[in-house]
Amino acid sequence: MSLVSNTSRTLDFVRANRSVLSTDLPSTLYVAFAKDAVAWAAPAGGHAPANLTAWQLRNIYACNYTNWQQIDSALPNATIHPVVPGSRWSPSDTGLAFFRALSSLSPGYPWSFGDCVTGTATENDGTAAELQDPDALVPYSAGHYVGQVYGGHTGPGDQPGSLTLRSVDGQATVDQVGQAIAAPFAASRFGYLISTAVRAADWNASDAHTAALRSIFGVTGWICSSIEGRAIIRSYGFRLLPAAACGSTAHT
Repeated sequence: MSLVSNTSRTLDFVRANRSVLSTDLPSTLYVAFAKDAVAWAAPAGGHAPANLTAWQLRNIYACNYTNWQQIDSALPNATIHPVVPGSRWSPSDTGLAFFRALSSLSPGYPWSFGDCVTGTATENDGTAAELQDPDALVPYSAGHYVGQVYGGHTGPGDQPGSLTLRSVDGQATVDQVGQAIAAPFAASRFGYLISTAVRAADWNASDAHTAALRSIFGVTGWICSSIEGRAIIRSYGFRLLPAAACGSTAHT
């Protein structure tokens, strides 16, 4: 993490699109500020169905299912092309959240992305060449998608392109009327906290540096308690946390 390789003279915090890992340093503190969920997306007009179960997704990414007709005989006889942001050996935060969600289907029984899984350089962007394939599918942040489609937060290399988010286990991933991540999906195994990573020493000291960090990210800070801060979180597609949870901290 860039926070570890820098000092407070050059970098005070970084955004973390994932939960705390056992491999994280105890000197890094994660301050929660919103909720996201990892969905899956595929090109509009392609061969992917509107819905896949979590187990179907796991089998696709394990390369046990390689043809759409293994999902449904009514689907085209075509080879599935699963893509992950980053690479199958080193997925991005969105790819890692997807992997962890599917791993939770059978705790204690390790699995991995199969040899048929290819990578894409950027996450949450549908303009990459490999995602123009009608048989492609890719993990995608539901919150980021909402921010792009409804919040207008797009730019070069940061737009859905032809990708649309699909359902999981028959459950919608996006509430199109409310223009938000669907609440039941955010509460499922695919939901996760997004946090600000800070140095524990910086957060827990009693100096101006600590006061500045907490005034932005703390329970009573700008993000968690101000109307403007909460409106920005919503506009970027993420679900607000309850007052008691926003600004809460965790570390290994």
